[in-house]
This record gives sequence, C-alpha cells and structure tokens, in this order.
Amino acid sequence: MYYERNQKSVKITAVVKSVEVRPSKKWRLTLKPLSISRLSQDQYPRLLRLSARNRTAGELYPGQVISFRAALFRPSRPSLPQGYDFARRAWFQGIGAVGYITSRITPLQKRKGEAGLVQDFLQTMGGVRRDIAIRVREVLPGQEGALATALLTGERGGISKGLYDDIRHSGLAHLLAISGLHMAVMAGTLFWLIHMLLALSSRLALSWPIRKWAVLVSFIGATFYLFLSGAGIATQRAYIMLIIGFLAILFDRPALTLRNLALAACLILLLFPETVLEAGFQMSFATTAALISFYEYRQSRADKNVKVVGQSILAGRTSRFIGGIFLTSLIAGFAVIPFAAFHFHQIAVYSLAGNMLVMPVFVFIIMPMALASLVLMPFGLEALSLKVMAFGLSYIIDVSGYVASWQGAVYSFPVFPVFLLVLMTFGSTWLVLLKGNIRFFGILPFCLGLFLALTWQGYDLLLDGELKAVAFRIPAEGKVGGRKYYLLKLAKKKSRLEQWLKFSGRNFVKYSYTPKKKQDASGLQGVKCDPLACIFLLKGYKIAVVRHHSALREECQNSDIVILDFPLRNKAKTCPQPIRVISKTGLRKKGAYGLFLKPGKVQAVSVAQETGQRPWSYRPYKWKPVATYRRATGGKNKYNPKKGKRFSGTGG
Repeated sequence: MYYERNQKSVKITAVVKSVEVRPSKKWRLTLKPLSISRLSQDQYPRLLRLSARNRTAGELYPGQVISFRAALFRPSRPSLPQGYDFARRAWFQGIGAVGYITSRITPLQKRKGEAGLVQDFLQTMGGVRRDIAIRVREVLPGQEGALATALLTGERGGISKGLYDDIRHSGLAHLLAISGLHMAVMAGTLFWLIHMLLALSSRLALSWPIRKWAVLVSFIGATFYLFLSGAGIATQRAYIMLIIGFLAILFDRPALTLRNLALAACLILLLFPETVLEAGFQMSFATTAALISFYEYRQSRADKNVKVVGQSILAGRTSRFIGGIFLTSLIAGFAVIPFAAFHFHQIAVYSLAGNMLVMPVFVFIIMPMALASLVLMPFGLEALSLKVMAFGLSYIIDVSGYVASWQGAVYSFPVFPVFLLVLMTFGSTWLVLLKGNIRFFGILPFCLGLFLALTWQGYDLLLDGELKAVAFRIPAEGKVGGRKYYLLKLAKKKSRLEQWLKFSGRNFVKYSYTPKKKQDASGLQGVKCDPLACIFLLKGYKIAVVRHHSALREECQNSDIVILDFPLRNKAKTCPQPIRVISKTGLRKKGAYGLFLKPGKVQAVSVAQETGQRPWSYRPYKWKPVATYRRATGGKNKYNPKKGKRFSGTGG
C-alpha cells in the first residue's frame, strides 16, 4: 500500500476536485482517484492531496479527468505532543493520502454529471474561483495580486512566506481569513448601494419596503461570496450570522445578539461537529461573543441625555469611529489570546497598533473595491477597481512589515496543558454570558490561566519522531522558566521539530552533527559527539543519543537516559540500567516525545498518548534493523577504531 516506506510512484487516474496555487510556483491539487496501480479498489483513499510543479497543473479545472504518476504518503502526524494534527483534519476532509506528482499530467476528458448536481455546482464554483484568480494576477502580478486573490477567492497560496509572517506578527492575520468582517463589509456595501438606488425613486421609497428588498439582494450576494471564497468555517459562521441578521431585519427584530450567535454555533456543529476543536472555530466565535457582549454592556450603560457641548457632528462621528476601531481591536485581541497561545504558541504583541493603522483603509477602500471588481469582472472592466485596490494592499504590506520589525513583536508561549485553556475559556465565558457586576469575577480564572500559561516550563527534552533532531532546554541565566532551546541536528534533512521550533518563536542554537567534527561549532558547552553517539548533561541527568549499536553497552552504563537510533529487542538484558530508554522502534510507533526532567523522576509524553486510538491514528512503518546499522556507519556493520577514538561517556 501507499503506507509503506520507500514506496515507488504509482500510476493514478483521478478527477480534479480543486486546484490551488502555492508559493514557489507549486500547485496543490485535490483529486478523487478512479484507479491506482498496485492497489485494490477497496484500498483507494477517498481523496488525494498532491503537489505539482508542472505548468500544466495551472490549466486544470474541477471535473477534469487526468492521468499521472505520483508518490503517495500518509498524512503526517503531529511533530510533538499537543502539536497540530494534520492527520485528524485530513480524515474529516476525506483525504486519505498526500504526496507529489512525479510525471507529466495527461488530461483525458471532462467528467460531469456523475457526482450529482451539488458536486457539479461546487466544481463550477471552483472553476469560477480559478478564473477570477487568473484575471486578478494578470492585472496585479505581485504580492498585491496574491493578497487580492486571497480576499476574493480565499486562496492564500500565492502569498510569500515573508509577507505572511509579517502579517501574522503584526496581528493582521484575521484579514486573510474570510470571516465576519469581510462578509459584513461585502454584504453591507451591497445593501447600502441597493437601498440608495431604490431610494432615488420617491414612489418606491414611500410605497414599498425597499429596505427589505435590499436585504434580499444582499443575501444573494453574500451566498455567492460564500461559495466563491471556499466556504471555510469562519466564512460559514459569518454567513449564518449574517442570514440570521437579515431575517431579523425582515421580521423587525434585533440582529446582533448572543442568542443569534449561539444559534449559528449550533447549526455549524450540527453540520460539522469536528470543528469544535479547530482554532478557526474557537477564535471566530470567541471574538464575536466578546464584541457582542461588550457593546451590549456599553449600550446599557450609555446615558442618552449626555451631550458634548461645542463638538461638531463631523468631529463626534470621527471620534466615535476611531474609538470604535480601538475598542474593537483591543477586545478582539484579548479574546483570541488563549486560543492563539494554545494552538500557535505565539501572540502578536502590537496587534492593536497594526489594526488601528490598517482597518480604515481596509474597510473603506480595499473591500469596496473588491466588491466593485467582482461586479465589473463580467464586463472586463475590473482593472480600474483592482488598481485602486492595489494602493490599499500596498499600504497593508508596508504597515505589516513596519510593525513586525518592532522589537518584541511576537511573544512565544510554551506548550501548556489543555486544562489551562479550559480555565481561561471558563473565565471569558463567565465574563461574556453573565449580567451585572458579578460577571467581572470571570477575570480571575482568565488571568490565573494566562499567568500559568506564561510561566509554564514546557518540555525539557524534545525528540523528533524520525530522530533527525533533539531539542533540549537549558535554564537561561537571570530568566524565570528559561525557555531557550538548543537543537542537536542529527540529519541533513529538515525535521518537523526544527520547523516547529522556528514557528513557535523559540531562540535556539543549532548544533549539526558531523562525523569529522567532535566539538560544537556554536560554542555550546557540555555536548560531545563522535560517529557513534552524542552525549550531554541536562538537569543532573546524563543523556546519550546512540547512533550505532557498538556504543550501546558503554552509554547504557554511564548514562541516565538513552535514546537509540536503532531498534532494541530486549531492554532488560541489553540496556537495563538507565532510567529511561527510547529506541527507534518506540519513536516510529509512538511518534515524537516530550520529556519532563524532575529530580528522581522522568516523565515522557508521546504523540500516540496524546492522540489516542482514533481512525486517523498513525501506524508504524516496517523497520529493517540491518539497514539502520549499515546506514549509521557508511555501509559497515562494525565501528573501525582506526578512524576515531571513543571518549568517556560523561556528558561534560
């Protein structure tokens, strides 16, 4: 099966479901397989997600049948305990295998009408999204075009990694996730435009309910934008909230209430119950609930009889607009802190400043011009509105880069346990739902959970599932917690653990293992390596990473924790003395490890323990010990003492 390691490429015939552009001229295809060589039909995954660098991949459209060769792999498991589980998300999306295309893509024929009307409609909308993205990139070829494509179609693959990091670090990542703000601006602009045009006729304005007519037109436009943007979870939540608001207007009821938000949450959970554990669902509903609760509280406390003397109408409206942006950004930023810290392990410190600088341009220039581009695109006149939109997008790029360059723009969190997230969520829910002064007692559990998350020590030792890298935390002098990690790199290829360390904002020092160099090039003390093993001292424990079985006996006698780059068949006889022994078999079976080192106790947590037995759980590869031994010594099974001399395994 495609689950086996070192699987050769297979010949596949599949139906194109969607085509997305990715950075570095790479395309990502979602396919429904019709035939896969060397696999029986009952072994076919439901969907495939493959990457391709072929130019012809950009010319594909949903519903087309293609033939090619590809290397298939299982969806990846988390890179560390409590990390992002792509396998879980892929299982709910029906993606059974991922990989890359290794040959030319041969189009066969168009295949429509076999999947039903709903699937044909979704495929048609996918083709419309692709055509819009192409026309936008023709007018705006740079990063402005990539941002415009993301706002119109939801495809963010064209955004460069540097720009995406700047937007995330400046607290503007919510602009790329099509949610309530985008839907409200799009539908609100359309509602205002239709209502204004109908109001030009006094006969219609006085005799007919033109406000409700504008609502119906806005409903059609919002539905089109929902499918055009890819119908993500945040977009679905915003669409349901918008529809409930439209219904409230039609029946002369208040639109924005917590009851409507709860109704939207229930509808989404009935359709997609797995989204309750996803960051998008949690952050989206937390932000909306916090904003609705705050403005309801503010409205109840407002004194309508108080008037500001000597202030013009324009100045009053301007101050209220600026104050509204300030309060909205501040509340939304605090509402997402627990979920951003738990899922992404970092928060943008200067998000308030970034939103204050960007939001007026985004609301009054970018999104109205995006709506104008969609309206003018059937007539071939979208270039004018896209050019105006480009000025605003260029301003966002400059502001995000400027704010992200400030010192301390990103604060990183350690991987803290789930109960701290539950504690912070309980406090914020208490603050949002209750009425009266008793609601402010919810600040106590929220602040307590946040304080514990900030001071949480995190793992002392991290092991990659492939043992390509080992990260260990040495307490920094003069700093509480000491969350500075050092990375011991044992392979030339990048490991997912190293990628996670970079993503989480940790400061770490690379130490690349090479057989020729026995001393650390970065100046890190207490680490010694030779072609057989690497040893170091951490919190009073002597730790050895053994790469060849000939060093096993020595390191088992001198070390407290032994990590093996090969299988261990009988621990009791071969290596009985250390407190903890983790072999290659355990890493393959249980995934990455995180270890807490306490006086007299070593607590190990693996990915398998965190994920449990689930339909998407990872199954170990078949492992060949002989190949491992030979690979560690360059094709020889025994260590040659003439090439190097073993040192005493003391760990410094």
